[in-house]
Amino acid sequence: MKNCPNCGSERLYRKNPTSLIIHCQDCKKTAKAKQSLKPVKCRDILIDKIKYHIFIWYCPIDPDCYSFAVSAGGSLPYQIRDFEEDPLLGGRYGSIDGAVEGAINWLKDW
Repeated sequence: MKNCPNCGSERLYRKNPTSLIIHCQDCKKTAKAKQSLKPVKCRDILIDKIKYHIFIWYCPIDPDCYSFAVSAGGSLPYQIRDFEEDPLLGGRYGSIDGAVEGAINWLKDW
């Protein structure tokens, strides 16, 4: 979101980069973004001598749930394609820990 949906101002900020709530400096109202600026949680895991990075984000279709993105080493994230809105995210989990376990299972089955 680049402009405030209430007044059109570009002066927006978040109190926390993992928050979905965006604040407008001009009209003082809040709005809800589709995604946070940073992952909610990051975790590294070693599988078959390869270091994978797991990133937990808010689910693109349900902001009360979580999804995962995965990359190996310093590479770009894999395209999991569970969601048309965001092909880098996979799964829909009710908890952060559930999303981490889902990512680990996805890696082991991949």
